[in-house]
Amino acid sequence: MTAQKWGGIDIAPLRAAMPPEMQLMFDRYLALESQTADELQAGLWKGRPVSDVAELEPFDTLPLRERPILRTADGRAIILDHIFYADKASVGPLFALVKAFRERSKRGAANEVFTAFGKAFESYMHELLRSMYPSSTFLPVRLICNPHATTKDGEDVEIGDACLNDVIEAVLFESKGVFVPDNATQDKDGYLGALREKYGDDGEKLRGAAQLGRWLRELATGGATPVGQDWSRVALVYPVLVVNDVRMDRPGHGEFLAEEFAKALEPDVSMATGYLRKGRFTIAPLTIMTIADLELLESSVDHVRLTDLLKDYAQSGHGGIRESFHDYLSITARGKYKLSLRKLRLRALPLVDEAHKSMFPNIPIPEVPGRLIED
Repeated sequence: MTAQKWGGIDIAPLRAAMPPEMQLMFDRYLALESQTADELQAGLWKGRPVSDVAELEPFDTLPLRERPILRTADGRAIILDHIFYADKASVGPLFALVKAFRERSKRGAANEVFTAFGKAFESYMHELLRSMYPSSTFLPVRLICNPHATTKDGEDVEIGDACLNDVIEAVLFESKGVFVPDNATQDKDGYLGALREKYGDDGEKLRGAAQLGRWLRELATGGATPVGQDWSRVALVYPVLVVNDVRMDRPGHGEFLAEEFAKALEPDVSMATGYLRKGRFTIAPLTIMTIADLELLESSVDHVRLTDLLKDYAQSGHGGIRESFHDYLSITARGKYKLSLRKLRLRALPLVDEAHKSMFPNIPIPEVPGRLIED
C-alpha cells in the first residue's frame, strides 16, 4: 500500500458532486465528525508528547467516539473505527444533547435524556417482537409486553419487558438500553462494578440479568403469579437480555452476566450443561441478545421458531464455553437456518436512497455486489 493508495477517500471530488446547499451541510458535518492526526494524538494522550506515554498505558476512547473520521492534510479521509462511526450515527445525537446539558450544569436534564432513551429502546424491542408475533382475534395471546404478576402480598409487579408463551416453554425478555462509561474500562474492578451497576446486582438494586433471575425465582417458587398468561404448564424458560451496547456480546461478558443472573435466581440445581433448576422450572442459560440480533430475527422467525433457536444455542457450548449469541448467528446458525434482514432492509433502504438522491442527484446509486445474509 502506497501513500496514494491507503484506502482513504478523496473528499474534494465527492464534495464537488453535491448540490451547493448540500456542500455547506457536508462541510459542517465533516468539521463536527473528523479530526487530524495531531488532534487525535492530543485527545488520546491529553496533549502529552508520545515520548511521555508508556507503551501499555490505557487511553480514553472518547476522542475516537466523538470524531471517528481521520482527515489528512492533502484532503483525504477514512473512518477510524466502524463501530464508533455507527454509534455516532445512531446514538451520537443523544450524547451531544447530554454533553450540552452537562456543560450547563443541568445533570438532572442529562439523566432524563438517558431515561427517555431507555424507554425508547424498550419500545423499539416491543415493536420488533410484535412484528414477529402479531396478535390475532382467533389465536391465544402468545406475546405480552410488560407482563405483570401478583405477589403473595397482593402487589401488582412487572416481571419483565416482554414474555413469549409457547404453552410448555416461555421466553422472558428484559431490555437494557444503557451504556457503560468508557472511563470505567481503565481497570478490571471499575469495569466489573460498572457492569453490575448497569446489568446486575450492585448491592442497591437489581437490573438486567439480575432482574430476570429475581422474577424467575419468584415465579418458580409461587412468590408471584403471572397475570394475563397461563404459566401452569410452563416447564422450560429461556431468559433473554436484549442490550444496545455491542460490548455485551464480547468474550467474558456472557459468563459474568450469567453469574449475576444465577445469584439472583438462587437455583436449586446447577447442571453441567449450564441449565438450572428452580422450583418447577428448568431454566436455560442466559442469552445476551443485541438489538441487531433481534432485528435479524424479525424476518428470520418466518423460517425458524425462536425457542428452537434458543434451545440450539443453549446446547451449543463445549466444555461449558459458548460463543456469543451474535457469533452463533453469524457462524453456526447461518448454515442451519435461513436468516434474513428483509424487514429491516425494507425500512432502511428507502431512507438511504433518499439521502443519496439529496446528496448526489447526478450519480446513480451503486449496485451492491453481494450480501452478507441472504433473503
